[in-house]
Amino acid sequence: MHGSRRKGRNAAVWVAVALLVTVGCPLRDGNDGPFGGGEPMFDGFDFELGPGTQWTFQWDYLGTLWANTGSSRDEDWGEFTVTLGTSRQIEGITAYAVSVSGDSVDEGGFDFAPRWRYLALSGNRLLGSVDGATLQVIFDAQDGTWNGGGFFCEFSEEVEYSAAEGEVDNDYVSGPALQVGRSVGQPFCEFVVGYLICPYDESYDIWQYEYYRPEVGPVGYYCYVGVSYSGAGYFSAHTYTRNAGLVDVVNGGPVETEGSGDR
Repeated sequence: MHGSRRKGRNAAVWVAVALLVTVGCPLRDGNDGPFGGGEPMFDGFDFELGPGTQWTFQWDYLGTLWANTGSSRDEDWGEFTVTLGTSRQIEGITAYAVSVSGDSVDEGGFDFAPRWRYLALSGNRLLGSVDGATLQVIFDAQDGTWNGGGFFCEFSEEVEYSAAEGEVDNDYVSGPALQVGRSVGQPFCEFVVGYLICPYDESYDIWQYEYYRPEVGPVGYYCYVGVSYSGAGYFSAHTYTRNAGLVDVVNGGPVETEGSGDR
């Protein structure tokens, strides 16, 4: 769609803010797993995945730079499809190999496609594997809280995330959805005992959210990163905005795939 271009995976997204670490955790099939059973926090996440399950997403990217030396603006957009293929038993759970087709990497270097080589759904939890041997929680509708995960992005394993009812709204999908994510920031200045103190030469704001729906799974993504620098007579402000939304889904069916877990 946009011609050939060299693209890296997830580069230049956090701009010196490292939030992304994941580790494995033991799981097994059913609601009686190590996380406990009972009634799920959110209904509708006990649907089946299988060979031929597909999600097709469209996305857009806008990157801007303002500085006292000039300005620039980069835009990009694309579409990709995530397809599940052959099954594999991982920690006693049936998982399916992931293959990705289309254009998933934007001009800023971020890859919207999931990093997972295998996906599974068990105990009202969407699970993923990067090594084919261990599973991690991507989205937990059973308990509503978990550490790490993320479908489009990689949430920090050191942070506990909670799903909540919300709204997704972009050019591709809109309406009610369960959202999960976080926002962090640092201003140039802050009030300390009534005085305005400006101890930093850099400020930043980051919002990153994923959206899920019952009987479907992942449906949307939003990320905004704003970073400003001021010092020694120089000022610059960078912003990165990314949106993704589900435009088509096939829950199993006659789609042929040779997915092997190699992405």
